[in-house]
Amino acid sequence: MKILQIPEICSWNTYIELAEQHLAANGNVVLRPGLCRDGAWEPPTHPPTVEPTPDIVHVHWPEMLADWYGFDGAVAVLRDLRRGGAQLVQTVHDLHPHEMRIGAREYFHEVDAMTSGVHFFSEEHERQARAVRPYLPTLSTRFLHPAFADEGGADRSSPPKSEGEVTIGCFGRIRPYKRYAEFGRAFADAAVDGYRLLIAGAPLDDGIHQEMLRLARTCPHITYEPGFHDGPRFSSLIEGVDWVALPYREVYSSGVLVQALQAGKPVLAPKPIGVDAYELWPGLLTVSPWSDNVAVRRWMDEAHDPKWRNSDVILPSWEAAARQLTAFYRDTLNLSHLVSGGGRSAGSHS
Repeated sequence: MKILQIPEICSWNTYIELAEQHLAANGNVVLRPGLCRDGAWEPPTHPPTVEPTPDIVHVHWPEMLADWYGFDGAVAVLRDLRRGGAQLVQTVHDLHPHEMRIGAREYFHEVDAMTSGVHFFSEEHERQARAVRPYLPTLSTRFLHPAFADEGGADRSSPPKSEGEVTIGCFGRIRPYKRYAEFGRAFADAAVDGYRLLIAGAPLDDGIHQEMLRLARTCPHITYEPGFHDGPRFSSLIEGVDWVALPYREVYSSGVLVQALQAGKPVLAPKPIGVDAYELWPGLLTVSPWSDNVAVRRWMDEAHDPKWRNSDVILPSWEAAARQLTAFYRDTLNLSHLVSGGGRSAGSHS
């Protein structure tokens, strides 16, 4: 099978790269026409021609395609691929768009309606996703995020320090919904010796960027490292902290959450929505409903406790995940040959 991933390349974590490697090892041809990339690339003026036409287009983040071509342009790209004979498969990483720009919800509905099969992380994840995205197809498969180290389990790291300085980090693109400025202000208000906050990522909002600079300048316990951090640097930043914070109002299957789990770092966050497997992870300190001030105080009370270490959450290997995906792609193609006129048929592949 010929597979096109959207995005084709991700320069800040290895999810897309490992998928490509292991899908190719299962006899698939993974295409890279330059249609969409995640990282410090400039989008093309016009979408490039995708040749040869893929059998499967695996859309990981529909909003990324829209960031490159706009909502209407992204829909046109996917429709052209469908007209050429490709079937769309999605992994639902987020239940709805992060920033609710005008047209974002309608765009997700259009992409969902064009999709033939969907990958969820768990039964509860699927249930909640379907409640807010009614146009997702019936055909589905389920498995957790595969282990980046490909060992069938998360990488282990040392537990939080029982004494001495302890650092919590906020990572990834700095966008309004992540609320790093609000968390940083609460941290600055409570800051005492022995506790540090590191905020590192590419600022996509100048107001937040200026607030981060001010906090780092006025609070000696806060460090700010603005900029796009590629894969090795992103990994080293997470490995260098004791905790990871996700001060969002809502947390789904965040890439930073997954990276923290892979690195064995405990996480401070609201209770993740629809990713029920993480609820069994003792390395997750939740504050729900979320309050920045409450979360900072709770973390300072708990940060040195050695119980906050990663549990034995077993993640599938990429080898196993690629085999399941390849079988699911075949199911999707077979169903498309049986169903005429774009109709849906019941079925699941778990």
